[in-house]
Amino acid sequence: METVFSRKKLIIYIFLLLSPAFLTALGARQKAPQEARQAEAAQINSQLEEFLLADARAIVTAKGVRIRLSDIQFIADSPELPESETAKLQEIVQILRNIPSRKILIAGHTATGGTEAEQREVSLARARAVANYIVSQRARRAREIMIIGYGSDRPVASNATEHGMTANRRAEITIMEN
Repeated sequence: METVFSRKKLIIYIFLLLSPAFLTALGARQKAPQEARQAEAAQINSQLEEFLLADARAIVTAKGVRIRLSDIQFIADSPELPESETAKLQEIVQILRNIPSRKILIAGHTATGGTEAEQREVSLARARAVANYIVSQRARRAREIMIIGYGSDRPVASNATEHGMTANRRAEITIMEN
């Protein structure tokens, strides 16, 4: 009797899995997070435009919504942020405060110049500087932030021109899916 009941359950389960209604519902459930991320990115881009941050853009990635901040300027050969850059970051802090309780990943990037080890060290120190600023502004606790330095491994433009190098010197903040 137990075997027959289990087979019936299995047959019903397989039928449900293969039914068009179930497959449609499953597809809708999988699309929902993607649509939510798209809406979140659109809202962030609207805020970035409102804040007049022309060099910042939000895009959807597999990990969450990424805010790309191109042309973040640091004091030469230093991870220190000048006041002009903290003003840009203050706008990002406002956005992050509106999306609480989600971890963030801060990635630092550099243009080419120096050794690979130096590029990674500088990009990591710069990511740390951005993270420290966000923590100092109470937009996230330190344990809610991960940092990584990619050096010049992930360019978004050619390093052959000054414009390309400027675009590659950037920080990216990904609002993670928890």
